[in-house]
Amino acid sequence: FHRAFPTTPWIFAHRDPVQVMMSHLKDKGRTKAVCTRSRSAPPKDLVDLVKTYDASAKVSRLSVEDYCAAHLATLCEAAYSAYERSEGRGKIVDYKDLPDALIEDIIPNHFAQPIDDEAIARILKASQSYSKARTVGASWVEDSDRKDKAARPEIRSASDKYLLPVFERLKNT
Repeated sequence: FHRAFPTTPWIFAHRDPVQVMMSHLKDKGRTKAVCTRSRSAPPKDLVDLVKTYDASAKVSRLSVEDYCAAHLATLCEAAYSAYERSEGRGKIVDYKDLPDALIEDIIPNHFAQPIDDEAIARILKASQSYSKARTVGASWVEDSDRKDKAARPEIRSASDKYLLPVFERLKNT
């Protein structure tokens, strides 16, 4: 991204790791989750990350939950690394601060774009739509508490092991 758009400001939105994993692994044993698609040919950064936690670990033997958490951690690590090199063009944003952060800070300050009442109304309207719905017009419903309550111990453990360290760094930017 930086090579193609070296002066373009950007954001990376992060969310509580357990909630992200629950979006991927709603059903126990689900193996077609997006976060597990590279399982047959794991990328080097994922293998390296797993080895930092256990030098003798075999990526091919990771549970679905561990593999998903390691995959998501590599994405967060890449974003954090890009942020550190961004010379102020990158901004880390907590999911729970959206859409207010867009209106109050990101658009007017980080992207240096004027924002009027009409734009604010469009942002607020868009924030009420469920972006992953298969039907047009589906409303978004806050699901953080539901995901927290439904999280299996395997998801919490994998999240704590692989995602929590980078999540803490992202939160503290």
